[in-house]
Amino acid sequence: MLDVALLASNGSAPTWLTKAAPHLTIAYPFRVFPWGWHAFLAPVLSDNPYVDCFLSAGVFERRRVLRAMTQLLDDATVWTRLAERQAALLHRLDKLPPAGDALDAAKLAVGHEGKRHDRVG
Repeated sequence: MLDVALLASNGSAPTWLTKAAPHLTIAYPFRVFPWGWHAFLAPVLSDNPYVDCFLSAGVFERRRVLRAMTQLLDDATVWTRLAERQAALLHRLDKLPPAGDALDAAKLAVGHEGKRHDRVG
């Protein structure tokens, strides 16, 4: 939940937010989708090389957002670093078994032998 009224009353809400949505007092989780989704994905993304393949900044972190955008637009070193990380991740992904094989192995590991996913009949 994003309590805009509280943020505005204690002076911590960004000016653009209070101007953009003057009648918004509370935004519930389904309306504040990215934050709830981020919390849901946090364990999945922990120590995950995927998150190193792009720059990120919090929506309300204006300076970090501007720095990231400037780097993406103007800094060849950042482009190169991200491209290398993306290539390394793709290389690692290429080494993974096909999804069907991984699912079959997982089923066997938990003792649910059955028909392979790609067999008919």
